[in-house]
Amino acid sequence: RENGQYYLDLKKDIDFDSLIDKRAESLSDSQLDRYYFDGLRRVVLEDPEAPPYVSGYRIWEHELEWRERKAGRSGYLFFGAPNERSTAQPPRDFYIYFIQPFEAPYFKDERKPDEVFFRLTQRDEEFDRALKLYAGARELSATASGSNKKIYDDKALEHLRTLTRWLQEKLTTVYEVTYQSKARSLGELLQTLFARAPSRGGVRDYVDVAAAVSLSTHFTDTAPDYPIFDTPITRTNRGQAAQDALRWIAGSVKSKLGAAVLDALEMLDGDQLRPRESRYAKHIIEQLGAKGEGQVLNRSELVQEQAGVDYWNRFRLEPEFLAVVLAGLVHSGDVVLSITGKKIDAGAIDQFAKLSVNDIAQFKHIERPRDLPLGALQELFDLLGVPKGLIVNPAKRDDAVTQLQAKVAELVNKAVLAHAHVADMVLWGKPILSEQEQTEWRQRLGDLKRFLESLQAFNTAGKLKSFPHDVAAIQAQRPGLALVREVEELGELVQQVGPTTSYLGKAEAVLQAGHPWVDQMRERRGELMAKITSPKHRADSGFQRALGQALAELKTAYQDAYLQRHVQARLGATDDQRKARLGQDPRLKQLQQLSTVEMMPTQQLRDFQNTLFGLKTCFSLTKQDLDADPICPHCAFRPVEEPFAGTKAGDRIGQLDTELDDMVQSWTNTLLGNLQDPTV
Repeated sequence: RENGQYYLDLKKDIDFDSLIDKRAESLSDSQLDRYYFDGLRRVVLEDPEAPPYVSGYRIWEHELEWRERKAGRSGYLFFGAPNERSTAQPPRDFYIYFIQPFEAPYFKDERKPDEVFFRLTQRDEEFDRALKLYAGARELSATASGSNKKIYDDKALEHLRTLTRWLQEKLTTVYEVTYQSKARSLGELLQTLFARAPSRGGVRDYVDVAAAVSLSTHFTDTAPDYPIFDTPITRTNRGQAAQDALRWIAGSVKSKLGAAVLDALEMLDGDQLRPRESRYAKHIIEQLGAKGEGQVLNRSELVQEQAGVDYWNRFRLEPEFLAVVLAGLVHSGDVVLSITGKKIDAGAIDQFAKLSVNDIAQFKHIERPRDLPLGALQELFDLLGVPKGLIVNPAKRDDAVTQLQAKVAELVNKAVLAHAHVADMVLWGKPILSEQEQTEWRQRLGDLKRFLESLQAFNTAGKLKSFPHDVAAIQAQRPGLALVREVEELGELVQQVGPTTSYLGKAEAVLQAGHPWVDQMRERRGELMAKITSPKHRADSGFQRALGQALAELKTAYQDAYLQRHVQARLGATDDQRKARLGQDPRLKQLQQLSTVEMMPTQQLRDFQNTLFGLKTCFSLTKQDLDADPICPHCAFRPVEEPFAGTKAGDRIGQLDTELDDMVQSWTNTLLGNLQDPTV
């Protein structure tokens, strides 16, 4: 060594560890403090490589979580004492100081509520050795070059790992935290938050939690009305959170983060946006209300700069959240927001999904919206059957909108169904409405549907202030609603009488043409169809009742006519027994035996038997059996296929009995005549 410098003989092996040991022992306390801070920087800063906030000073911007509100607070982290830091940086919410452990400077603790001090009070040999070796390696690296420099850097990194591991393991017991002159160990302080001091966690996590716990009262005193979030809001995600809330208000995307912001700002009631209930919104409404007619509330009256940072001064709230509250009041129709180049009212809330939160936060002023067009709205509520008093009373307008939209949705559905059913109204296979009527009705129902759908955009009380229709335009919709009811009533009529007309149509095909009932039914059908297709007669309140009565009378008359023909064409129980006896009659058997004789008229016998055995029996039919279907369910008798020959089936049994006597006599005479004929 010459002149304080070391010379290395490169021809010999270098003992780097020995050189580091020697250099470490020569370091001053101020140098050790510097390397302590250098190592600390790597474990407590959000970005260890970030440059200092003020060049030449060991000060960095830092953020803590205000745990009670889950909100980020901005401040500074400084390595050294308060009297060593620069005063060039603008004040923020807090200062965290790490005091030098080897050569601590003298300073007076002024017990400021925004200052927290961290001191390493319990060093041990392991810590001192790791720090000194780290410092020694860094010192030698600074003067080395080439491969030697890399070796020293690697050694420094190894000792830094030992140092940070020691800090990680012993942090809660070796550090003392001082707030307003009250000193506690880090572990003791953490126990006020946890049941016991946590055994795991990063150094920065412990430091941040301890500082936040100490500063909690200060944060509350500074911003007592700050919102309470249910998800952490920091400077990193604050802008996105406010943007999501704006999109929620605009109705585009309802994200969880956006809902968290709205809920914290007291603007949500379940999943409904109700900004008027928010204390933040009430403050704006009160300030705007204090303005004279035609006056506006300027941004400068709400937002003020504090040390270069804009805040909503009443609540010390970031402008992004003021933008969200204003957007909510635009949605509810309480304010009109003026930004550069445009004004946004309740009819244009979709703009909140397109504009950036910064654009809205830089608004120019807010103003009162124009009043509700109460005359037209009362007419609308009366038209739709919603109580008019709801829209007149400002306190009930949210409920008024809810009931209005429910009624609109109901009527839109009815108009759609009515439009679809115009062509479905058919009786006796013929449409009730002419083609011209169908075309006209569809047009009117389509116009009504479009009007009703236009009302769906007015889903907040604020939007109703831009309601475009006048009283005359609303009154013009009454015939359309009446038409919906007419279609519904006609549909109910068709559904009610359709089964009967279908029954009668089938019955018409069962009785033979020329039957008095068929003629009567055709005449009545013509009369009824003429009336039901006539708008004048159709509108008669007594028509539907008369129609139902006429159809019921036709059905009863048919049943009577059918039963009469059924009795004529079918054998009853007594006649069925007579038929059976006649089929077993000895006379018939004699003729059947004689039918084998060549000369006997056998065709006469076959005709007799076909007639006798062709007589059908059915004595089960009742009038009730004909209620559902016009044909006998037991024998399927169809008069059109079995025309009445003038004699009842029961009377034919007696006639056949007489015919059988005549046949026996005739056959006997024929047989005797042939036996007496000498030529046979």
